This record gives sequence, C-alpha cells and structure tokens, in this order.
Amino acid sequence: MAHRSASNSSSTSAPEVFGRQIKNRVYAIVMSHPFCPSERAPVFKVFGPHASRVALLVRARPALLRRLAFAPSRAVHAVGAWLHLSPDADQNDDAVAAIVDESNPRDLLRAILPDTPRTLYKALDRAGDQVLEQSFYRRLGKLCSGPLSGLLLSTGPLSEQRLEWAERLLEADPVIHSVGSMLPLPHQIEALHVLVTCLRSHGAIREDDLMVPMKAGPQALLRRLHGALDRLSAPASDFPPIPPFRTITTVGQLRAAGKVLNNCVKDTSGVEHWAALAMGTATYVTNDDITMLAKLEKVAPDIWHVGEMRGRENQRLTGEVKEFLIATLRGAGLRLVSQGLAQSLWALTSPMSLDDVEGDLDEDVALAGVAAE
Repeated sequence: MAHRSASNSSSTSAPEVFGRQIKNRVYAIVMSHPFCPSERAPVFKVFGPHASRVALLVRARPALLRRLAFAPSRAVHAVGAWLHLSPDADQNDDAVAAIVDESNPRDLLRAILPDTPRTLYKALDRAGDQVLEQSFYRRLGKLCSGPLSGLLLSTGPLSEQRLEWAERLLEADPVIHSVGSMLPLPHQIEALHVLVTCLRSHGAIREDDLMVPMKAGPQALLRRLHGALDRLSAPASDFPPIPPFRTITTVGQLRAAGKVLNNCVKDTSGVEHWAALAMGTATYVTNDDITMLAKLEKVAPDIWHVGEMRGRENQRLTGEVKEFLIATLRGAGLRLVSQGLAQSLWALTSPMSLDDVEGDLDEDVALAGVAAE
C-alpha cells in the first residue's frame, strides 16, 4: 500500500502534456536526456538549425512543449526567425524560454521584421514545415519591406527559388515588374531583363510593349516582344546601293523575308541572324521579288565575305544567280574575300580544305573567292 501511495503521489506531481486527451506523463522522460544532439529529440527537428536550442528551452520551461507541439507552420517559422535574428535570443535559456512561451509568435516576428506587412505571418505557412537558415529570413524581410512585397506574398511558395525570383525581378528593368507573375522562374526573369536591356539600348522598346492583360500567358508576352524585336535596325553604314538587289535594314524585314522563303530567320531559330543584323556584323541582301536571301559577313571595316546564299525552302541558288549577285557587289565597289577570319585560321593548320568540310556551302565560298580575285 505504501508503494502504491508513493507511486500515485509521484504520478500526480508530473504535469500533463496534452491535458485530458492523453494521460501519458512524459516530462520526466524528456528531461532525462541531454539535449545537445537534435537526434535525441526528433520532434524538434522542425526547428532546423535551432533543434538543439529549442530542446534546451523546453528543458528550462517544460510548459513550452505544449505550445510548440501544436504550433502551425507560421508560428514555427516566426519563432525560428526570432531565434535567428533577435538580440534577445542570446540570453540564457530560462529568459529565452519565458519570452517564447509568453509571446504571440506574430509579435515575435514583428519585433525582428518591423517594416514588413502583416500578411507575412500568414504567408509563412507556405515556407515549408521546417525552419530555414538565417539568410532566408533576412532576405525575406528585405524583400517584404520593398515594392514587391504584395506580389511575393500573394501566392506561390515562399522558398529559396521564390526569393531569388523576387530579387531578380527587383533588380530588373522596371517595365518588367508588371509581367513578373507570368514568369515564375528566376532564369526567366533574368532572360527578359537582358532582352529588355538590349532593346532599350537600341531604342526599340516602348513603355507599353509589355502591357499585356493580367490573365494573358507567356505567349502573349512573347508576341509583344517580337513586335519590339522587329523594330531593331542595322547601324548606319556606307553600304552602297546594289540594284536590282536591296539590303534589309530591320529585323522585321528580315523575318518577313524569312516567312516568304520559309527559312529559319522567320522565327527564333534564326535569332543569331537577327543579332548579326542589329549589331552590324552582317548585311542581308534580297531582291524585290524575295526569291533569295544572301548573308554578307563583315570581315574588316571595308572587307566582306559572302556567306550563305539561299532561295525558297533553303534551296541552293543557281550558279547564274550567284555569279550575278557577286558581280553586282563587286561592281558597287565592295571588296570581297573567299572566307572569314575563323575559317582562315582553321584552314592554316588543317589537312582538310574548306571545300571538304563545308558541304554545299563550298560553291558559295568559291564563287566569292573568284570574285575577290
């Protein structure tokens, strides 16, 4: 009887963790372990890098376990962020445990990120089930204090990738901000920023080019970009008139010729040709009926190399058309060479000739070489 009475007395003195739901008393078991290794207390692993510290806080204040055991993700992140960033978290375990136990997690978050919107606390439910590294909460606080806080917190997961997306969007050209939600990945934002920067440098972008309906998708955005790209023009040059042929001066004209001839320059598979035209490293020549397209590569300030010459469906031109084009170029005073610099350097050390490796382009090169002589 004495043994039973002692047992009952000991049992009664141990506080209940889950109230009347479960009658197990576990504090004595929890407190019997050293809490430095987080593996000894796997329930605290939701606190990530703070797992061992939280275990020590629970040992210092056992009543804290009840709050943490049922805490939603937002509260776990708020406590974790506070432990990361608050100077008060450097106090002894008794003091820190008391602060965490007696404070609303929303207030803890507000104490370390005072300039962020109130919606941040609820949005932390989308940050995963485990406390993240300190840098994550610093970056999140900075972004939520800026102009993109509403867009960042409105939808989508709060992840490392999402923060990188917001950071790139914040650094991008302001005209991109309105369409950022259409491009959910960081590399897409960076790609659009590069395109807009280049277009702005060429004076080809307009402020309304990216004004697309909110419900529109990436394809609508791409169509708007094509409109801006079509306005890219070749730099001013002293390239002479070459009737009956004419030079193409804009990307839009080049794409239109590509559509008639059904070749790669009509769409983004020919974007290298668009860039060559806009940068002035190549000049594109066609005729009034658009039955052919030729590329003249600029080798030196006053020297040109006739590269590709093609007709409809990328068909090879007849010898007469090629010879006539080259004769016209020569007659206009252009200096032509048979190959470009890269080809020449390669040919110096190769046992094979250009004719052996360039396939059906060798006739074009050879004709240009004959004209140059």
